[in-house]
Amino acid sequence: MTPTLRLHAASDALDAATRDLLDVLTLTQAQTRELLVLSERKLAALRKADATVLRDCARQEEEALARMQRTTTARRAVLARLAQLVREPSLVSASVSELADRLPEPLGSALRARSVPLRELALQLAERNQLTARVARNLHQHIRAVLATLAEPQHDAALYGRNGETATTPSRGWIDATG
Repeated sequence: MTPTLRLHAASDALDAATRDLLDVLTLTQAQTRELLVLSERKLAALRKADATVLRDCARQEEEALARMQRTTTARRAVLARLAQLVREPSLVSASVSELADRLPEPLGSALRARSVPLRELALQLAERNQLTARVARNLHQHIRAVLATLAEPQHDAALYGRNGETATTPSRGWIDATG
């Protein structure tokens, strides 16, 4: 094979690998959008304290994360293939932006154009997950405070012992009795 044919074949392989990476990034973007929608549903369910919707969201989120893991594995395989084609082993663990900087145009621009909206979606998802975690923590603290209040003995009620005398020991709440 002549050097020109080798260069052309390498260019075709690089184009194909970059197209594969663009496809994987498109899939990742769709899956991230799905997780963002699920996060919004979960937040709404937390605000309503809707256990049924929360369980459904948890199941769907588990399935979506499993799909995302498979996509991540595919992305790593494509990155490894690109690193071999460019002959830079460090690209295997590089970000898409770093990879785009090392690829010839128009491949680099195509990757940058695809990675920017994906990065924005990932930031939105992280913010939404932080908000959801805060709401869940606040709800948990509120429920604990309500239960602690219910567990306190009623001090304004008259407490009598077995023989009609005033009781000297604190009463036990219904939460203490039921555990």
